[in-house]
Amino acid sequence: MRQGDQGAGVFVVTSGKVEVVRGAEGGRLQVLNTLGPGDFFGEMALFEGFPRSATVRCLEDTECLAMTRWDFRAELTSHAEIALAVLEAVVRRLRQADARLSE
Repeated sequence: MRQGDQGAGVFVVTSGKVEVVRGAEGGRLQVLNTLGPGDFFGEMALFEGFPRSATVRCLEDTECLAMTRWDFRAELTSHAEIALAVLEAVVRRLRQADARLSE
């Protein structure tokens, strides 16, 4: 997944490890997060419809489950517990990003 691409799906890491970065295409590389099994990525573009805000690259052999935007939104609509878990994870990431900016 590359920064600037149009988002069509969300991904859940089932094994391996990925790194979320900005500036991978010739800019100043900034590592935003490292994700492993049970973590997900790609959700922001699905909520807002904007292009991908970061690049995700594998740090080791990785397998992910993929879900289209339509299926993802349907799951969130019909399963409040999933929607709450996604919201909590997004808020946690926002707090972590805010803390890094305050350093």
